[in-house]
Amino acid sequence: MKVGLSISFACVIGCVCLASLADESGDKGDWTVSGDVVVDAAGVTCSSITFDGNATVSGGPVTLGAGGITVGDGVTAEIASVIAGSENFAVTGAGYFKSQLTLSGANTFTGEMSISKLNFHAANDLAFGSPEGKTIFTSKDTCSDSKLTCGDDYARLCFDGIDTSEPFETYYDDSSARRFVWSANTTNVLRGAVVNKIGRVHFWAGANAFTVLSNDWSGISYDADQSSSTSARFEVFGQMSGLHRINFCQGTWVFHQRVGSYSSGKYGSEISKNSRMIMAATNVFAAADDAVQAYGVGLWGDDTTAVFDLNGYDQRIDAFGCVDGTTPQHYGKLTVTSGEPAVLRYDNVRDTEFFGVFTGAVSFSVEGQKTLTMSGASTSTGDLTVAVGSVRLAATGVWSGDVRVDDGASLTLMASGNLSEDATLTLGETGKVTLSGAA
Repeated sequence: MKVGLSISFACVIGCVCLASLADESGDKGDWTVSGDVVVDAAGVTCSSITFDGNATVSGGPVTLGAGGITVGDGVTAEIASVIAGSENFAVTGAGYFKSQLTLSGANTFTGEMSISKLNFHAANDLAFGSPEGKTIFTSKDTCSDSKLTCGDDYARLCFDGIDTSEPFETYYDDSSARRFVWSANTTNVLRGAVVNKIGRVHFWAGANAFTVLSNDWSGISYDADQSSSTSARFEVFGQMSGLHRINFCQGTWVFHQRVGSYSSGKYGSEISKNSRMIMAATNVFAAADDAVQAYGVGLWGDDTTAVFDLNGYDQRIDAFGCVDGTTPQHYGKLTVTSGEPAVLRYDNVRDTEFFGVFTGAVSFSVEGQKTLTMSGASTSTGDLTVAVGSVRLAATGVWSGDVRVDDGASLTLMASGNLSEDATLTLGETGKVTLSGAA
């Protein structure tokens, strides 16, 4: 089943009746609904439904044709009846903040549903009908100012405590556009495939929301929107592929499987302030053979309140900040930690400065040819290994654990306090340590 969606304020789907009629039945054709309607137990059939006033359709089933559902300007509608039928249909409104539609029936329709230009609210597991089809979520506008300024073609998809195997596709004609998938304070489980054709998808959750993403994803820029609550939690199970970037702006994200491949070398994974990314599998961002990604994976951070938690699982990344080095303001200011011993392997694909810190039991292994400058005062009890390339501990840089410099690698100390007094420094036969400014 397909669902295409552009949302105004809420979502409503179904066939509707005229002003406050009761016990509707039979073939309604192109049906206009202006008020609450109760459908007879025998049900109604219609080719399309137009809501031109606030209304709720309840009672017996509604068999909907290809004409779809239209929600008028300023209208809030709900279809509580079961929506049946096999036709593909569209759900559309007058624009975000203008039209709202809620589907709350145990729907059985098998066609594709396309949603656009309104706020669409899925109130239960069967809101999207049978997973034989797919839901297509489309938008031709974006929002700014934390979603407060939205064009009429902007769309939002709202989940309210659902567990669905529905496959989803999202479309937009501008790669910078954003569509929001929103959950208030409920647990939502998405088990079907999610394919993003172009643009970004933001997952926005309210306080204490626990949204579970449990499916195969492809082509998506994941964005936990800036307005998400810091107490929101997202669990990701399943493979992702063709990713442009993942942006964690608020809340906690837990990854239980490899992310997969990236389709862009510029970005990678960004963790913004007050966010936490927790690993629940090894090498979540590495390629299947644990080699460097074809495009590289950058780990961004803009504040030490942004946390990359290895959680006892070894990980591998290619750079701090953008892999191509075009955005220096994102050159890795975050906290890397782990409660249990774990190793972060760093491929060091370009010269980088890391402004963040290592804490807990993380060990750090630098394995690329470029130079990494470390400026943060780390407290990790793990080891620092310079296996390949060069590490420079700046005047403010501190490593508390033991240090090893392998053959052909180099370590530069810029201050006397760069290493702990209790640290053990081990050099390979051709490993080099330079004291530059250190007493």
